[in-house]
Formats: sequence, C-alpha cells, structure tokens
Amino acid sequence: MDQEGSNLQGILTPMENYNHITLTEAETSEALRLARKAKDQKLRNDPYFAKVKEPAHYKQLSYDDLKAQVLTFFLNTVGEEFEEDDENREVLDQLLLYFTGDPLFESKYGLSLKKGILLMGPIGCGKTSLMRAISHNATNPFAIKRCDDIAGQFQKYGQEVITGNIQPIIAYPDRNFGHKFIGCCFDDLGTEDISKNFGNAANVMEKIINGRYVNDTLKAKTHITANLTADQIEGFYGTRVRSRLREMCNVISYSPKAKDRRG
Repeated sequence: MDQEGSNLQGILTPMENYNHITLTEAETSEALRLARKAKDQKLRNDPYFAKVKEPAHYKQLSYDDLKAQVLTFFLNTVGEEFEEDDENREVLDQLLLYFTGDPLFESKYGLSLKKGILLMGPIGCGKTSLMRAISHNATNPFAIKRCDDIAGQFQKYGQEVITGNIQPIIAYPDRNFGHKFIGCCFDDLGTEDISKNFGNAANVMEKIINGRYVNDTLKAKTHITANLTADQIEGFYGTRVRSRLREMCNVISYSPKAKDRRG
C-alpha cells in the first residue's frame, strides 16, 4: 500500500471503543438515556415489523359460510328471504360448490373447477341476483358487468372497451381475500344490440368472448348469465362462440319452466 493509502486508512479506521474520550457525568447520563430510548423503540417496533413481514392470511369461506352470505344478501339487498325450492336448489348447490373450490363440484356433477360459469335460465328466475350474492367469495371473486352497458360504452369509446374487457380486472387484495385480479360476470348475454362506433358495426360480446378464450388465465375467470338457449346463442353469435363457451364454461341451467320471481 502506498503512503497516501496508508494515511487514508488511518483516518477512516476509528480507534477501538474511543477509550481516549472522556465523558462528563452529564454526558454519560444523556448517552445512557438515548441508548435506553433507542432500545425501548426497538422493543416496541419489533412485534409490529414481525407482523408486517408475515404473509397475509385470509379466511376461506366454507359452503355454509357462502350460503349464509347469499341469504343475507337477499334480505339486505333484495328485501326478502332467498326462496330455495326444486327450481333453484341444484343450481345453488352447484354454485356454492364451485365458488368454494370444492372437489365435489367435479365428482358429483361432472363439471370442472378450471372453467368459468355459464348460468342459463328464463327471464326473472333469479340468475343475476344469485350471481351478485355470490360474487364476493374467497375462491374466485368477480365483478358484474351488463352486456348492454358494455355495448353502449363501445358506441362512445370504440375498441378500447373491447380491449379493456379482455384484460384481468385489477383488484384490492385486502378487499378480495388476497386476490390481485378478479373475474368478470357478463350479465344478460344477448340483450345488447349490434353496436356501432363511427359507422363500424361490431358484435361487441362476440369479440370479448373470443378475446378471453385465447387468454388461458381468463377462462376460469369468465362467467356469463343468459336468457338465451344454446341454439339462440349460436344463432346470435355463431357456431364458434357457442363451441368456445362450452369449452370455457360450466353450463348450469334452471329449468326452462322456472317461474319469474320478480314481484
């Protein structure tokens, strides 16, 4: 080491314990007070930082928990008790099993937890209300968008509406059981018109369904309600959409004779 480096090392290396420094009684007392204060703060902060570093744990809703949530939703939002009967009992059972990730959904009904949900049934049978009641769940939470609203947005904003609906929905994890992205339920498929934006006709939902189909991460996060039959879906959107919906979604159906529950 050259002379300059040797001198620099001497400047930067502190003398051990600073024993050459003499403190007055007052300085010693203040130094001890500050040291005790720093240690007290550390003792207080350690449990907090230990908790912050722990991974967040969110309660997983059981079948019974989610069913209770459905009943509460109907009382608080619809203003009446959920009426469980032969028309909707199996539909409710399937949805509760699916949205709690229960393997019984597959073994009992021959359906798949890796697909989304296509909930079909006549007008007024309770599809939308039931999906709203079950949307906030720990396994596969989702937002709900009306298909006719999406078509109306396309008329104003064009292609960006389609693009936005074939992307994952970013969510607040603390409000969605730790999920950073949630699914989407497209409500009332078939009620939208063929929309135009600056003279360009587009079947908006056909494009959105096809766009979500090619994104594997969105298949199990794509849910749909429809009053249409399978044949009507094919007539409105084409054979490709019908086939892709069958591949993307578990079809859960009310009886075609299910009563209109609207007052």
